[in-house]
Amino acid sequence: MFKIDKEVLMIDYDGLNTNVTTTYGDVVFRGNNIKNILNDSCISFGSSLNGRIKGSKWALKSKYKLPIVVSEKEKLVFFPVKEMGREIWVNFDMIKEVKRNKNVVKVEFKNGLKVDVNVSYTIFNNQVLKASRLWIIFLT
Repeated sequence: MFKIDKEVLMIDYDGLNTNVTTTYGDVVFRGNNIKNILNDSCISFGSSLNGRIKGSKWALKSKYKLPIVVSEKEKLVFFPVKEMGREIWVNFDMIKEVKRNKNVVKVEFKNGLKVDVNVSYTIFNNQVLKASRLWIIFLT
C-alpha cells in the first residue's frame, strides 16, 4: 500500500477512486482506500490509525472530524473534510493559503497547486484550526 510522506498534499475519495495528490504527481487506487493508506502510514511511523485518533481525542477534547498526527518525526498532520460525495484528507503543513470564494474554498499548496473544495470557509477553517492545535500540542 501507499505510504504517506512529506510530498503528499491531499488524499481524496470521489465515490469511485482514491486519489493521492503529491508534489510529484497523482497516484490513483480503485475504491475507497483512504483508511488503509492512513493506517498503513501511521503503523510505519509507530502507531495505528486508531491510536492516532485516540491521541487526537485526548489532546483536542473532541470526537468529530479529528485531525491526526501521521508522524511526529516527519511533522505530518492530516485533517478530514467532507464534501458532497467526496472525502478529503489534507496535509496541514503543505497549505500555503486558503481563500473564501462563495461556497467554495480555494486551497493553494506550497508547491503552487490550487484546489477547489466545495465546503464553506467556516468548516474548512475550523478543520485548519483543529490541525494547528494538534500541531502545537504534539509537534512543538
